[in-house]
Amino acid sequence: MLCEEFTAAGIPIKRADNDADVVIIETAIKQFKRPNTTVVVGEDVDLLILLTARTPIDKIIYFLKPGKAQVQSTIYSSQSLTAYPKCQTHILFLHAITGCDTTSAIFKREVFTKIDSSPHDIVTNGIRFLLAMYGAPKKIDSIDKYRYLRFVKSAWNKKTVQLSSLPPTSASAFQHLYRVYYQVQVWLGNELDPEEWGWKLIDNCLDPIQTLLPPAPEKLLNTIFCNCKTDCSKTKCIINNGQFGVNARYLLRKLSYIYNKYY
Repeated sequence: MLCEEFTAAGIPIKRADNDADVVIIETAIKQFKRPNTTVVVGEDVDLLILLTARTPIDKIIYFLKPGKAQVQSTIYSSQSLTAYPKCQTHILFLHAITGCDTTSAIFKREVFTKIDSSPHDIVTNGIRFLLAMYGAPKKIDSIDKYRYLRFVKSAWNKKTVQLSSLPPTSASAFQHLYRVYYQVQVWLGNELDPEEWGWKLIDNCLDPIQTLLPPAPEKLLNTIFCNCKTDCSKTKCIINNGQFGVNARYLLRKLSYIYNKYY
């Protein structure tokens, strides 16, 4: 209905079948014509990121972020970030994987902008970037190994370990890097099948694949969790018969019940 009203009023419109931000920026670039000034108005920082990455260097397009209450309106241009070396080339990847403009000198970021990059290249270079981002020594090339070392160090120094502060597992990182590659390609206007790049279709909606592995190795789960299908009250339960204290037995029974029921 809104589209019809705009069309009737002589206002040209475009419908976005996928990423609306991409359509907005592509339209702005196509409509650019000197001596007129082209301005994109919006609040989403993705618009400025896309404007920076995709506007040809011989054109200048402006981005206006309207102010609210005590916050004044701000205006940027497609060349506002050109003071940063190679910003236009790498900003899409950096925004997709970190949400900021932090960079790493050891990472081949161009892998994520090529339409024909292989999953192996994406994962190999992506893991190197993640390791650098988490401050891993250059001699470490396994994110699982570094995750373990970080866990041991945290467990030694603190009573409580914040697992969210640890690097992701390799299986989880793979899926995240696939989604980063997919998002960068979408921003570049390339069409890929999301279900081949870290997403799964559930009830007609795309959900991210967190990992393809169980929460822990089977041997470890069998050590911690019993196979009871009830409340672990029977004497044959390995937890009740194990060498655990009262509080530990109670906690393990609860965890085992949840694990047996849902996993």
